[in-house]
Amino acid sequence: MKNKKGQLGTTIIGIGVVLIIGVIIASIMYSQVDNQTSQTTVTDDQFTASNSSCVDITDKCIYSVTSVENGTGSYTVTSGNYSTCKVNSGLRWDDGLLVSDDLVNGQTLNATYTEIDCGYISSGLTRTIVNYLPVLLAVALLIFLAGYVTMKS
Repeated sequence: MKNKKGQLGTTIIGIGVVLIIGVIIASIMYSQVDNQTSQTTVTDDQFTASNSSCVDITDKCIYSVTSVENGTGSYTVTSGNYSTCKVNSGLRWDDGLLVSDDLVNGQTLNATYTEIDCGYISSGLTRTIVNYLPVLLAVALLIFLAGYVTMKS
């Protein structure tokens, strides 16, 4: 006669281990997906303007710049007088600002911009598919568990 209680215990332990590992992997995956698809608006980030070299203003990357102005807001640098640039090579997105307006060279300015992770996914379809990866992992785990339980019983 087979020991059904021992088989049931082994099955439950196996299911528990798979669930714990699956939840850990899903949470890591969700965190990565969230980082690569989210944007944050940064308002009045201070930096010292330079018209000769790119100034690193964020530890992430810049998606778009809304405005650049002096600390009091009395002078706004027009969009043609600043541009995003790469401080750190090898990045897909820019992470710095170059201000070509001689009137503010060396002054402390405030930038308002949209900040993104440097691994940001810009394609709409890819972002949609990537957002469903944790759900697909959960479905795969359920299918695996159903098959495992069926095979063991």
